Amino acid sequence: MQIEKESGDQFVSVTVTEPQKVGEGMGAYVAYKVFTRTNMPLFRKRNFSVLRRFSDFLGLHDKLVDKYLRTGRIIPPAPEKNTELPKSTNTSALSGAGVMRLFNKVGETVNKITYKMDESDPWFEEKTQQVENLDMQLRRLHGSVEMLVLHRKDLALLTSSFAKSAAMLSNCEEHTSLSRALSQLAEVEEKVEALHNEQANADFAILCELLKDYVALIGAIKDVFHERVKVYQNWQHSQLMLNKKREQKAKMELSGKPDKGNQASVEVVEWEAKVERGQEEFDNISKMIKKEMERFEANRVKDFKAIIINYMENLMTHQQQ
Repeated sequence: MQIEKESGDQFVSVTVTEPQKVGEGMGAYVAYKVFTRTNMPLFRKRNFSVLRRFSDFLGLHDKLVDKYLRTGRIIPPAPEKNTELPKSTNTSALSGAGVMRLFNKVGETVNKITYKMDESDPWFEEKTQQVENLDMQLRRLHGSVEMLVLHRKDLALLTSSFAKSAAMLSNCEEHTSLSRALSQLAEVEEKVEALHNEQANADFAILCELLKDYVALIGAIKDVFHERVKVYQNWQHSQLMLNKKREQKAKMELSGKPDKGNQASVEVVEWEAKVERGQEEFDNISKMIKKEMERFEANRVKDFKAIIINYMENLMTHQQQ
């Protein structure tokens, strides 16, 4: 995995490679080499590397979410270590952090259902529908490619069986010319089997992984859209409380209770400040999401164009073989 960010003549390139087992027995874990290359003056060295555990990446992701999600930044999902539960769905096979993440996802899903807002910005209304449609189509395409990979694997397995049968028949055949022909047929089918396996691996590595990453990224986009709804809810709650405090202040003034009226005035000022901050936060997150979506669309077109060209070239190469 490689992440690059360039700005003018300055750049930073982060590459995560070389998974390696550290330790033995129950205390063993996998560590990854994180290599950074940069010319930014912020860093003391141009090239440096460290080893990090999988849990370190999860911790970094949590910190990024806590710090930047509320500002409207699209935070890509954390890397996956084990995406499948055991067939018995025994959650004891998950780590404590894994169980908490599972429950947090359920809680977030419930929250997304309960949080609603009357959208006043046509851009967000249109973009929300676009994201939903893109999510649905990407999931369908990902499922189709997965089925294609399985089909090619099955075809390779059947071709291998056919090649072995032809080879066995060749060994049993008494006629030399026919035995030679069957042997050549077996060799050709073995090559065809290898090509089917190579194409299946290419389908998975080139298409499946990209689609899987973008399905997960769409989920991150939905998260940041939901965060905007939460900011809006907080702003509206502050506005509601401000209205109540103003009503209380008016009642105190009419009832001739100056002490309580002064306290109500202080509370009104406090809630006015909260309403102002809430509106400012909502405006800021809306602007940032629009900026992030513009960057996402540009990268999506670039990624898919490169992958499709790569896939077509790979497909043509296998067809020629």
